[in-house]
Amino acid sequence: MQRTIYYQLLYRSRAVNPVDETVLRRIQSSAARNNQRLDITGFLLHVGDTFVQLIEGPERSVLNLLSRLTADPRHTELMILHAAPTASRTAPGWSMGVFSRERETDREQPNQALSKLLDVCLSHSWDDGNVRAAIRQALRSAAA
Repeated sequence: MQRTIYYQLLYRSRAVNPVDETVLRRIQSSAARNNQRLDITGFLLHVGDTFVQLIEGPERSVLNLLSRLTADPRHTELMILHAAPTASRTAPGWSMGVFSRERETDREQPNQALSKLLDVCLSHSWDDGNVRAAIRQALRSAAA
């Protein structure tokens, strides 16, 4: 029996224009629709003008999406924080989860683990092990 290997990519980028609730909803809706078709799962974290996104799925789908994201004029300074094959998905069932420190509901009931993951990704003191552990902890907390 052949074991499926997924590809996981975590990146950080900066929005070119201000991001409000309407923009976040559009991003989530479009990404969820497209990601489901491409067998991609993941989530988007947002604070100020910064995005951190985890995408995972078949390697070809993830790398094609990365190519489109790199060319997307709505954000700049895309930096890959983590990219590696993985035996299992970290965010199964999340066609595109969204957490924003700017969104009223996320501010009122902040998910501490997602917030910590965002802090780790905004710093320059990460390694693959720490990032993977932070991703898993964040998703476990979000699902609870």
